Amino acid sequence: MRVIHTADWHIGRTIKGRDLRSYHEAFFSQLIDIVRSDSIDAVLVAGDIYDRAIPPLESVALLSEVLQELSSYAPVILTPGNHDSPIRLGFAAGMMHKNLHIFSKTEHVGQAIEIPNSQDEVGALVYPIPYLDPDMSRGALATWTDADGNQHLDEGVASPEASAEHASGLVLPRSHESVMAAALRRIGRDLIQRKPWVPVIAMAHAFITGGLASDSERNIQVGGADSIPGDLFSHLGFHDGYTGTPLDYVALGHLHRPQGITVKNGPQIRYSGSPLPFSYSEEKDVKGIQILDFTRVGDLRTEEINLDAGYRLATVTTTLEAIESGKHEDLKDAWTRVILTDAHRPPGTIGRIRTHLPNTLEVSFEDKAAVPTIKLSPVPHVQFSTLEMLTEFYKQITNTKPSAQELAILSDWDEKARQKEVSA
Repeated sequence: MRVIHTADWHIGRTIKGRDLRSYHEAFFSQLIDIVRSDSIDAVLVAGDIYDRAIPPLESVALLSEVLQELSSYAPVILTPGNHDSPIRLGFAAGMMHKNLHIFSKTEHVGQAIEIPNSQDEVGALVYPIPYLDPDMSRGALATWTDADGNQHLDEGVASPEASAEHASGLVLPRSHESVMAAALRRIGRDLIQRKPWVPVIAMAHAFITGGLASDSERNIQVGGADSIPGDLFSHLGFHDGYTGTPLDYVALGHLHRPQGITVKNGPQIRYSGSPLPFSYSEEKDVKGIQILDFTRVGDLRTEEINLDAGYRLATVTTTLEAIESGKHEDLKDAWTRVILTDAHRPPGTIGRIRTHLPNTLEVSFEDKAAVPTIKLSPVPHVQFSTLEMLTEFYKQITNTKPSAQELAILSDWDEKARQKEVSA
């Protein structure tokens, strides 16, 4: 079995006003070529398909085209992330053909999607978990239904005296860990019934403890916590005596840097990362997709396939003089963030920068001189006039004395403040 793991497409995203549609189209073209030519058995997309809950019409049209072509070569499984609207993404999911699965409903967690192999037998089981907002999902996951249709309370519901005839309103604790644990217990119960001897994959969109974030992810903190311990994926609530297959791989979305999460005695857990860089904190990341190669149960080889994003982000800390001297000509084609260390800010700075670095998207200033630590002595403030204190503060912050013009401005402020105080 060969499976592609990707996530965090964020269709419709822009960077500092720059439209990324053409770069998304180039990524999808590369992805479709790989699926078509490399005997891929399934494509897993772990959330944040769109960049916003109500995507632009052109983003919807692009996704429709991509899914139509991808699913003509292999089964495609999508789950919504925290940026997506589960209802909008999952619209008409029940009417889609057998190769396209949009798994958006929390109540369906614990149901496996069977991926066929080349002999048209079950070659792998995939358990999709959509993004679980604790406030929206802790009620839906508070109960589970057995094979006979009987309803039971999840072990995480904090009401030991409550019976299976639960009153509506019983919920799990309000945390990401609580709802993910309940979701994984549902998967564990299904695996106990199946006792499969094929690879088992879970998909999730979450912040797992130990993951390295970037500046482009949206905060999902609830109740002061946003992360989930990785060891939740190790046990799944299995009962003693079960000898079936636990999870072999967890395909994660949410964090935009490709990375693995190490868990003792657990499955391989990986973030595929986003296919494009969305912030300057990702400028050194290598973007792409993950390919999973299963030769048999428990024998998994993962390969990171690097893809060309089509643009690069670069940060340069420098002076205006250095830019105009041609020192940074190697960044001419990069989408740059320029941090100037000049002591003064001459007029027309951005225009002068873009003459040499035409793709500059952001300019900020940073004083190169270290700001000294301000040590306050117990001298009574009455020994200093307000103007003297303003002047001293200016010196501490800028490491220079105010010019005659700046001193006149400070003096004017001081005079106006005293007049206001007297009139009051």
